[in-house]
Amino acid sequence: MVWSAFILMAAATVQPMPELLACKGSTVGAVATGSTSAVVRDSYGNVVTGNSVDTEVRQIDGVIQLRLNGDDPRANMPRIFAPEISSSKGGWYRIKDLEITDDFVRGKVVFNFLTSSRFEIDRRTGILTSENGFQAVCEAVEVSERKF
Repeated sequence: MVWSAFILMAAATVQPMPELLACKGSTVGAVATGSTSAVVRDSYGNVVTGNSVDTEVRQIDGVIQLRLNGDDPRANMPRIFAPEISSSKGGWYRIKDLEITDDFVRGKVVFNFLTSSRFEIDRRTGILTSENGFQAVCEAVEVSERKF
């Protein structure tokens, strides 16, 4: 009984999350730089086709938006950060296992039934890190005010 009261008091002191976070950062990944296709036919009429894609490892910049309040937390990110096969609602991916304390925010962005990525945001510095190598600095966005 004492522990449950302590847990409830500790949960009540956690500072609320802003409605929207914008996290600007980067990761390193393979980027397609070109492709080549070929069709070869032999003297018997057999046809073989082939395709190759040239890639380079580059720094990829991007902004991830996070809506962490409510019963349906979501993350919005550039398509290049998500796998080819993924499920989202208008580019917003579901977040599972969300944990919010005064010191950090942790969760898992779910891309599909097999693929997800864990992230952590340090609430003191605003630095987001993910298990897939994306690092960013997050800032609260005041949604009640317009930029223009």
